[in-house]
Amino acid sequence: MRPHRIGADFLFNQIFLERDSVRTKLVTVLLPGALVFSNALNMVGIMVLPKLVEAEQFALYSLATSVGLFIISVLFEWSRICTMRFSATADLGESAQRRATLHTANLWIAGALLLFALLFQLWSTKYTLIFGLASLFAVSQALFEARQASFRAEFRDKDYIRNIVTRSLLGLLLLCGLAYFCRSASYAVVGTAGSFAILLLVSKNPFREPPVGRFDRRTLLFMMKFGLGVTVAAITATALSPVVRMVATELIPLDEGGKMMLAMDISQKLVGVLGLSINLITLQATFRAKEFGDDRLASARITHQLSVVVAVIMPAVVGFLALAQPFTQIFVPAVYRDVFLSNASWCMVAAGLVGVRMFALDSVFLVAGRPYLGIVGPMVTMLVTLLAIVVTGIHIGFTSVVISKAVVVGAMAGVLASALISRLVFRFVISWGDLLKATAGSLALYCAIALVPRLGEASLLVIATIVGSAVYCGVMIGSNALGLRYLLRRLPSNS
Repeated sequence: MRPHRIGADFLFNQIFLERDSVRTKLVTVLLPGALVFSNALNMVGIMVLPKLVEAEQFALYSLATSVGLFIISVLFEWSRICTMRFSATADLGESAQRRATLHTANLWIAGALLLFALLFQLWSTKYTLIFGLASLFAVSQALFEARQASFRAEFRDKDYIRNIVTRSLLGLLLLCGLAYFCRSASYAVVGTAGSFAILLLVSKNPFREPPVGRFDRRTLLFMMKFGLGVTVAAITATALSPVVRMVATELIPLDEGGKMMLAMDISQKLVGVLGLSINLITLQATFRAKEFGDDRLASARITHQLSVVVAVIMPAVVGFLALAQPFTQIFVPAVYRDVFLSNASWCMVAAGLVGVRMFALDSVFLVAGRPYLGIVGPMVTMLVTLLAIVVTGIHIGFTSVVISKAVVVGAMAGVLASALISRLVFRFVISWGDLLKATAGSLALYCAIALVPRLGEASLLVIATIVGSAVYCGVMIGSNALGLRYLLRRLPSNS
């Protein structure tokens, strides 16, 4: 049986056959839509915020949230991945013990971080306030994501959907409301962080209803050993964003840096809307294949996951490149447009490359139980990016475009490094046929968009998106990429 058929079979069974009610099946089918919707709301906030605060304030918001995400990767990401990877086992007692242990560890880490951030406010430095805001953001999001990870590990999709959609709606309201009335990056960060904290406090949460089970030191040591590799890899992966932003604030004017950061944020959000959504479903299925299946099934799942991630991210990047001009005219404030448009395409390509590496290649190390090897791709990306900035900047001068192009070079090097190492770690097959079909579909999408009549900006964006998506889907289904025709034939037989 072909790898894509095994992968399609496994995903189909996860969604349709391993459920005990029609209602639960429907909720599971709606999960991808809920993920896209919630991430789209987050992206809307990023696009609205520049209209409410000045470029300098947006740069501070972007820096504080990116530092917060970096803190999450250092202190909390290991726990989230361990929850998804190890909290669901055939032994229910062991599962409960692992969840309780991770829950206790998260609370202790969160308390220590908040205390340290409070004490740090006694010093007056350039980054005191930024670190305080970043810590508040990190704790609130990390505890929220820890609970969401437990829902995914147990396939409690209804709870997951309700929480993530509610959080996104509340986050958008608080972010825009506080930014509008206060015109401050600090209050904007507080609004975003508050949306996570409020939802934890008013719903069933780990503070009032800890998981059934008891803390176990040996269990913690076992997961921390695995989590150490996750942490190191996550640190290097998320460090790129704040490092590039800090470098930008030192090498170019702050207002130009803020405009470039808007291009980076939007491109990362666009890729994240799709990449995170599909990865959350495919990665958990791959974990389950490794935990309850065998190496052959896990290998087929990895092959399928790689193809799916590329097939989702590639057309998103190509479509944005084709529609960058109308997108900028509609969503980007006039004062940002000159710098934004010159950087947007480069930032989008970089985000796409990083997305493929993170969501497809680096996940192989988690499945294989060797997460510390995940440092290779992010580290290569970081070093090559910084080297490219220095070398190019010395020769032609430091500008926002120079920095954006350097990130593309670094991201490309990181993808190649992760691809080489992951193939050595786990002998999965690369489905070149599916990748070529996705490439052909993306080219057809670009050509279709180019043929759409140039009407108003809004009309062009809507019509071109619909036409391009239809053409891409037509090519993928017509060529049976990812085994789509096989999967579609199975749907009626299960209805």
